Amino acid sequence: MIQTQKSSMKITRITTEYFTKIKNNPSIIYYLLSELISKLIPVINVFLFLYFLSIEEFGELSNLNVIYSTAALFISNSVHTYYISQYYEMSKVKRGVVIRSGILISFLITILLFFIGILFLRISSTISFINTSFLFFLLSASFINSFSRIFFNHLRINSKAVKYFRYTLIFNLFLLITTFQLLYFFNFKTDARVYSIFYANIILFFIGIYVLRKYLLGKILWPDFKEIFFFGIKLIPHNLSFFLKDGAYKFLITAYIGITVNAYFSLIIFHVFVVQSFNVAYFNYYSPILIKKISNKNFTINSLKKELFNYGLMISLISLMAGISLYIYIYYFKLDYHAGLTLIKYIIIYSIFYSITSFTSIIFFVKNKPEIISIITFLTTLIAIIITFLFLICGIKKIEIILFIMILSALFQFYISYHKGFKLLINDN
Repeated sequence: MIQTQKSSMKITRITTEYFTKIKNNPSIIYYLLSELISKLIPVINVFLFLYFLSIEEFGELSNLNVIYSTAALFISNSVHTYYISQYYEMSKVKRGVVIRSGILISFLITILLFFIGILFLRISSTISFINTSFLFFLLSASFINSFSRIFFNHLRINSKAVKYFRYTLIFNLFLLITTFQLLYFFNFKTDARVYSIFYANIILFFIGIYVLRKYLLGKILWPDFKEIFFFGIKLIPHNLSFFLKDGAYKFLITAYIGITVNAYFSLIIFHVFVVQSFNVAYFNYYSPILIKKISNKNFTINSLKKELFNYGLMISLISLMAGISLYIYIYYFKLDYHAGLTLIKYIIIYSIFYSITSFTSIIFFVKNKPEIISIITFLTTLIAIIITFLFLICGIKKIEIILFIMILSALFQFYISYHKGFKLLINDN
């Protein structure tokens, strides 16, 4: 009994210290508000699409979103990650070289993906939710999005929290207004998503030019270009794992179980992105600090473990609260989606391990060992996808089994990255 009280008091003390830290750092409030907006607007958009689209159309919309987000990951080539993780090691001149090189790399990848997409569309006639026009708008939006990732990271690393909040608000409000107009006034369906995301990214393009105007003119040096390009190449498996974590499951569910079940799954999996908003907000504030500590070797392993414990406690509470809110919403307002209520308990657990892996991944980026986290995330996710596929082709088409496999994959991913990351720190210190 005494031990339980001590444990409870310790958790209370740590939680109090954590929220005191948040209160005393106004920048994290702006980052939290920014991520709250950037996730709240998609939530409202989801509600709009749930209202205007049928279940089948919502399932198709989910697959279309996968194409956009996956293209954005590959087109970015992780230049924004290179920029922020190596920021303190670069001169102002080299930062400009990195930005210009990143834009050129993203443009070349966009062209390549467009031709691959055209070829794929000609080969496959089974994808009814995308066409050549959609492909052009989605890839164009993805290219601009890759540019925006650089300037948002530039704001973060320079502690421009207010500007970060302002530009996030502008983008998301424009996205919401455009989506509503296309759905309500013009009776668009899934194409409302394609056009709204394109025009909203155009706004980001002009904002990005303004923010990075001092870095956009100048030479592109081949050695730096090559270094940045191959940094991203090393992270292809890592970026591909994000597609596997989300898109591959949706496509498998669509193909083997049905578009309706995919709609249930897509609504439930949105819980992960709600939790991730808090996750991203925290790291928008903390990752520059952590990166600087690791770069200057001004830290201890024990203090880093304490930060991880505090963060894990916070993300667990947030995941639970988000799960309860999602359950209440579906139960009272979306009767057609009641079959998905039993899945929420799985997604709460999955969200926790999915999020906390990002804590340890920072170590690999700062130590310029992106290939390690890339291999970890890719292999664990790929194995989970293969196991899921084997279950499905054997006739075991239970969505609960798929979610359980996802949980195990996320758990192993965190376990391995935790031990590898801290071992890397110990060896370097």
